[in-house]
Amino acid sequence: MLAFFYFYVLIYSLVSNEIVMTDKGRIYVSLFLFLMYLSIHVVYIGSKRLYELIVKK
Repeated sequence: MLAFFYFYVLIYSLVSNEIVMTDKGRIYVSLFLFLMYLSIHVVYIGSKRLYELIVKK
């Protein structure tokens, strides 16, 4: 569900003139937010698997 938020930020920042940034800046901010979203899930999945390995032993 949060992925839709980041896609919305990406599309809104590309179309809107309310955000005062250059075109490249808008793309960088949107991609940064999306990569942060993905990295949070990667860390969560990794820590969950590590926890399961530790608890089994």
